[in-house]
Amino acid sequence: SQWKLREEEQRKVRWMRHDIKNHLSCLENLMRSGKTEQAFTYMGKLAGTIEDSEILVNTGNDFADALLNDKYQEALSKGIKMTVSAALPPRSTIDPVDLCCILGNALDNAIEAAGKTENPWIALRGFVQQGQLVLEIKNSVLQKEPLQRGIGLENVQTVVNRYGGILDFISSAEEFIFSVMLPAEQG
Repeated sequence: SQWKLREEEQRKVRWMRHDIKNHLSCLENLMRSGKTEQAFTYMGKLAGTIEDSEILVNTGNDFADALLNDKYQEALSKGIKMTVSAALPPRSTIDPVDLCCILGNALDNAIEAAGKTENPWIALRGFVQQGQLVLEIKNSVLQKEPLQRGIGLENVQTVVNRYGGILDFISSAEEFIFSVMLPAEQG
């Protein structure tokens, strides 16, 4: 479903690029003929269409992007500020299902924990260095929030073990840090 969502978003972007000249011509003609109210109405509808089709996260990996764009929108809808700084390989030794398991479970927990705080935020970093994929997700937490454990993190641990990787958690009064390092030679 994430992949289909990504394809639909890309289709909307292609549609907008294709039709942008016609939209600009229409707006120009409305403005030249003094129909500013109609032009503003048209711009509002056009802006809504662009906003609906916007791809907010682009890591270079289509599978990760499909999931991350969904989680990004979910975080925003809950009032959580989310930043993503990630450059992921388009293909690697990590199965896309496993990558999405790690990111999905970690972000579900981050969204839940951050959503309980006064100033909710999530920061995701991802990169490949010396053949290792590094993923780090930091989020705001309540001071007394217990360390998150559950079936989702058990699934993440199983995936990390399968690749001989490292899973680590660091918790402080202000933030929770989830980090994973996996061998990820590009394939």
